Amino acid sequence: MATQYEVEHNIKPTTSTTRRRRQVDMSTFTAHLHTLDPETPSTASTTQQRPPHEPHNNPHAVPNPADTAALFRLLQDQMGTLATTAPTESNRAFLQSLVEALELDVAHPPRQLEGVTQEFLDGLDRVPRRALKDDDACPICAERFLDDPYPLVVELPCHGSHRFDLEI
Repeated sequence: MATQYEVEHNIKPTTSTTRRRRQVDMSTFTAHLHTLDPETPSTASTTQQRPPHEPHNNPHAVPNPADTAALFRLLQDQMGTLATTAPTESNRAFLQSLVEALELDVAHPPRQLEGVTQEFLDGLDRVPRRALKDDDACPICAERFLDDPYPLVVELPCHGSHRFDLEI
């Protein structure tokens, strides 16, 4: 007969009710994005493989529309996963609207992937941890900023309340 782990090791079971993080794993999305747009800095290891000054072997190449649609489908699936565990109805509605908005990109993928540069992200104003309130959360994933012991929260220049964590 099997005994419980706690009994065998003479430890007391923990009864803390820590909140489970809703953070999704975006590694597949990031890897797929890097295959479509090699100029995208995904991790430090990829910049070590090919220095940033070294041009792509075919600078006029554009991503295959089917691959681009698959990239948007991955993002859509991640938003759908977050929507299933949304803490509030307004967050669920927001995530569902993002899923629906991505449907157009899946149906008609763009010729080129657009986004902001790493320099733009690096230039955003950081929000100090002491300036964050206990209930401040990311408007996209509804993760509370202070659930992360080392949040990297930035503020967009358009409005003082548009904040998000760069690591989520």
